[in-house]
Amino acid sequence: MPMPTKMVTDSRYGEELPLHDAIVRFSDDGIPEVEVSWVHQHGDVCRLIDVRNLDSHTGALGHVAGAELIPVSALEQLVQAWPLDEPIILFCKDGQLAAEAVQMLLDMGYTRVASMHGGMEAWHQQGYPVSYDC
Repeated sequence: MPMPTKMVTDSRYGEELPLHDAIVRFSDDGIPEVEVSWVHQHGDVCRLIDVRNLDSHTGALGHVAGAELIPVSALEQLVQAWPLDEPIILFCKDGQLAAEAVQMLLDMGYTRVASMHGGMEAWHQQGYPVSYDC
């Protein structure tokens, strides 16, 4: 599986961040994953997608502020309008559903996608701010 290598421009710092620098591991299934700390610091340079349902998005764990809610059941149809090299980080409760969605996007030809390792559970463990808005 090819590793994402294109650059992401982070205008806050006036520099380019190689997306592959954000990849800290591959899961046992070969899914690229980024740490929640990277998403917290640089998430605004990527498209953040919550692949859970609305109840989970606004429920007890909430979601990363600024993330789009696109349930995994609708993702394949909606992403077809996006460029194949768009940087996309997917997350869910614990990373499992997001990993399935990442694999689907990789199979569709997307080259800059990753799962947020540990999902919203890991985000909470780090004490990062959470949004509950739709």
